[in-house]
Amino acid sequence: MAFRYRGILKLIRCYFYDMLRFARYSSMFRKDTASLLTEITTTYHIIEKGLSFRDSRSGFGKEMIENLIALLSLYENKGGDRFDRQYVASLKVLQAYLTNQPPKGDKDCSFSTVDIIYEFLEKRRAFNASGDCDVQGGCKEITKDDYTRFGKGDFALLSQNRYSIRTFSEEDIPVQVLRDVIKYAQKTPSTCNRQTARAYLVSDKQKIMEVLRIHKGTRGFSEYINKLILVAGDLRACMGTGDRNQVFVDCGLFAMNILYGLQYKGIGACILHWSVDAKKDKILRKFINLDIHHTVVCLIAIGGLDKRFKVPISQRNSLESILIET
Repeated sequence: MAFRYRGILKLIRCYFYDMLRFARYSSMFRKDTASLLTEITTTYHIIEKGLSFRDSRSGFGKEMIENLIALLSLYENKGGDRFDRQYVASLKVLQAYLTNQPPKGDKDCSFSTVDIIYEFLEKRRAFNASGDCDVQGGCKEITKDDYTRFGKGDFALLSQNRYSIRTFSEEDIPVQVLRDVIKYAQKTPSTCNRQTARAYLVSDKQKIMEVLRIHKGTRGFSEYINKLILVAGDLRACMGTGDRNQVFVDCGLFAMNILYGLQYKGIGACILHWSVDAKKDKILRKFINLDIHHTVVCLIAIGGLDKRFKVPISQRNSLESILIET
C-alpha cells in the first residue's frame, strides 16, 4: 500500500511539473512574437484549407482574414522578424486569397474582405517584398496519378509530397485495403515493443458524421469523408511515471505510418487532432464505446482521390530554424 501511495505522489509531482512548464512556456498565456507567430501560422493555415476546398465560396472567412491581419499588425508592432518564413507565408496566403476572388463588379465578390487585404498588402508592398524568396502560401493542384506515384518507391519523394487532403471523391474505400494499411503500420516502433497503438475503424456514414460533429474541425469537407480511423493508445502498456506521455509518442509514430500507407495505396487522408477538453473526450467515449483503457490521440479522415485536387501548401520552416546541432 505504501508503494502505491509513493507512486501516486510521484505521478502528481511529474504532472505538476508538466503543467507548470506548459503554463510558463506555451503560447496559452503569452503574447510575445514567438507565440504570435504560432497564432499567425494557425490562422493562415485555416484560410489555406478553405482555399483548397472543392466548393470554396467567394469572400469566405472574412472574420478569419481580419483576425490574421490584426495578428500580423501586432507582430510587426512588437518588432517581429518580417523575414521569418511563416510571416512571409501569411502574406502569400493573403495574396492567394485575392487571386481566388472574382473580379470587382462580380455579384459574388466580397468587396470589404478584398479591400481589407489589398490595403494591408499595399502598405507593405508585399507583392514585391516577398516575391524573391522560395516561400509559398495558399494552395496548389495535384493529380491523382502524381500523388499515387510519389507514394511508391522513393522515400524522399514520398516524404516531400505527402499532403493532408480534404477534397475526396465519392469512391468507397474497401475495408480490406484499410486493414492492409494498418497491418503495414504495425511495424511502427514502440516503447520496448509494447505496441501501444490501437486503431478504431468507423465505416458507418452516420456514425462518422456524429464523431465529426463532436470534433468540430472538419467544416467544409466532412460530408466527403468515407472512412474514419481513431488512433488510440492502451494505457496498460505504461508502467510508470516515465511513461505518462508514451501513448502520444507511440500513437504519433503509428498514425504517420498509416498516412504513408494510405498514400502508398493511392488513398487520400487528413489527420485530425484530438486536443480536446475532458467533456468532449467523455462524449466521444460514450458514443464510440471506447475501451476504458484507451486514450484517443488523433483521428484520420479517409477518402478517395479525384483526378485533380487542391491541397494547402503548408509552408515549412527552414532546416536551420529547427535543427539544433550540439
